Amino acid sequence: MPGSDFPVSAYLDRVGLTGPPPVSESGLAQVHRAQLLQIPFENLDILLGRGVDVAPDAVAAKLIDRRRGGYCFELNGLYCRALRALGFDARLLLARVVWGAENVPPRTHALNLVRWAGHRCISDVGFGAHSMRMPLALEDGCESESYGQRLKLCADEEFGWRLLGWHEGAWQPHYVFDLAPVYPADIALSNHWTSTGSHSHFTRIATVSRITADGRITLRDGLLTRYRGGRTEREMACRESLPGILRNDFELELKATPAEMARLWGVIDGEHPSATE
Repeated sequence: MPGSDFPVSAYLDRVGLTGPPPVSESGLAQVHRAQLLQIPFENLDILLGRGVDVAPDAVAAKLIDRRRGGYCFELNGLYCRALRALGFDARLLLARVVWGAENVPPRTHALNLVRWAGHRCISDVGFGAHSMRMPLALEDGCESESYGQRLKLCADEEFGWRLLGWHEGAWQPHYVFDLAPVYPADIALSNHWTSTGSHSHFTRIATVSRITADGRITLRDGLLTRYRGGRTEREMACRESLPGILRNDFELELKATPAEMARLWGVIDGEHPSATE
């Protein structure tokens, strides 16, 4: 993924940065935070029946040109290419999401390993409402607290590394990963399973999430939840209000045919057990 053909200026404009940041800890944090605040997490194309194309040009066209959001393979893929174009040493890793899993799950999540001047950290802008608010140093026992989020990274004897988050008074595992090289074919395979498999919740549940300066906004199927400054507001979306919610709360202008919108609402409203049927 060479950085020379990446649309740097368009990316910086998309995430609200006026110029390239320094290749440093503060520069990485700046890019991480900018993309997190400007490009939402969403899986709507899967439920519209369009599928997900993770080819670099397709991702850039969707997330930058059409100002849509995406899910982990799109968000962290774009972010990885942006970091490399900006001078960072970045590459994708694959993870198993173990939060709530009863058995060992497949590798269905992508994140980034970033290195500069002898430093190593993980940086993940594609884990939905629980995306890292800031990068985390790749060190056993490293803990961070940023923007109300507590994370801890631990070495794991079986899987390599384990990321945990603090939820309801206890550490809960988010995902496990190792540092093995990841190739485009690996991403294509993981994306195919995640976007088409009947056991993947992305084919059955509509999810849109946006991190904000003072909280986050999440649409999970028909339930819209706004977390703002310690307050929580909830409302149920309906077929008529959905386009306005996507536009006003997530800054997404969803261009879809009536048939596609009917298909999407059918999944949200429970008319279809799976978007893959």
